[in-house]
Amino acid sequence: MKAARRIGYPIDALNGVRYYIDDHKRGAFELGAPTTDVLDVAGRPAEDLEAIAHRYAALLRNQRPFGNWLREFTQFMIAPLSPGFNLDRYDRQLRCPFPSDPQFAPDSKVWRHEHAISDAAKPAVPGSDKVPITATSRGQWLEF
Repeated sequence: MKAARRIGYPIDALNGVRYYIDDHKRGAFELGAPTTDVLDVAGRPAEDLEAIAHRYAALLRNQRPFGNWLREFTQFMIAPLSPGFNLDRYDRQLRCPFPSDPQFAPDSKVWRHEHAISDAAKPAVPGSDKVPITATSRGQWLEF
């Protein structure tokens, strides 16, 4: 969060990231996969990770001349000293409602029904259905 703030990401773009991370840990993006969504939307099949990594590595900004290395190293060293976002305070200032009984996607019967996921499919994290989430504890693990 500190590095994102330092390079100019707005807080509203990062506010939901803490929940996506927990959803990912619980396997929300694995249930019902693979899909044909990329083919349906883009009209061509999805690329594999290796092709994407090669294309990304070939970009000029990702090359390793000394100037780029020094800039990235400096940013890396400064990040821990920079202020981060206080996402809970941001939510309070927006007066965002928070569900009294929040559920992550794999644990939600409504989400499973909407995504045609059978109840036989188990969340990736054993015991994730027993992890309590409260309005006071949400997102605090991302605060540094």
